[in-house]
Amino acid sequence: MENEAQPQSPISVLRDYLFPTLRSVCPERANDLFGILECHSIICAFDDARDRILFQADTANLRIIVGTQCLERLWSLAYCYFVFFDEMRKANLSNPKTREVGFQGNQTLEMAGELLAWATSVDWQISAEGNHRQDPLPPWPEGLPRPIQNPEHGTNEDVADKLFLTAVGFILHHELAHIALGHSPAKGVDSIQQENEADRAAAAWLLDDLDQNDKRFVQRILGIAVALLWPAAINVYVPSPEHPSHPPGYDRLSRLLSQFVEDDNHQVWAFVRLALETHMHGRRLNYATNRKAASQRDAVEYYMDVISRAHMI
Repeated sequence: MENEAQPQSPISVLRDYLFPTLRSVCPERANDLFGILECHSIICAFDDARDRILFQADTANLRIIVGTQCLERLWSLAYCYFVFFDEMRKANLSNPKTREVGFQGNQTLEMAGELLAWATSVDWQISAEGNHRQDPLPPWPEGLPRPIQNPEHGTNEDVADKLFLTAVGFILHHELAHIALGHSPAKGVDSIQQENEADRAAAAWLLDDLDQNDKRFVQRILGIAVALLWPAAINVYVPSPEHPSHPPGYDRLSRLLSQFVEDDNHQVWAFVRLALETHMHGRRLNYATNRKAASQRDAVEYYMDVISRAHMI
């Protein structure tokens, strides 16, 4: 019997389809995007060496640099957050008063929980230890969900692919905005202002002219939420730098959703609420679990306030 072909590594799967399929994220503006890249001679380059979250606009050399290793963790977040959200949705269909779904006995949730623990622990270890880290990071855990070639439509892997690509599309548009807006290296308040401007420009590219109930808007705003939940989740475990160049992740997330989502009970607020609850529970943060929220947005803003104070002495 011939040996079965070994499955591709998560990085190789993600890297292979990343740029070619970005056209599907916002197809009505895809030609504009690639036209801008070509007009300004902007190139996208992969960095295989560094393991931190790496999406960087090299404005001097007109390059957008993408770290391949962090792509695995972003896909994992997209997968896990969707699984948690979908399982809660199913539970609410049976009982609208359901506030939480237990992992025990639910293999899908248990595996997603393990995957999220891996992805999150890798990112906060990198953030906390930085250049002082000595031990190699743990690889993708065996037996847990991972990106695959051509997943069946509607499966968790398929939805995770779509949210992951939208998240990457937002992040790349953010980096492109730095170049298009003529940003130069800055520090402190000026740097934070530039980051907020780039966030706004990237979201506008994906969302402008779409109704909030349009399926395209929903998918894109959920993808943007995944992208901004990435640093927000790290803030749950690790304090922000003393002299930050970026706004705190939870602040960026709240600011952007507030600018583009009018409905305080839009499903993206519920999506973010559940994701933050999961991290806060994992971190054992002290918060009012029985607090009566006026809306999904109100709950999210309360959680962000808790996170902002979590590392104060």
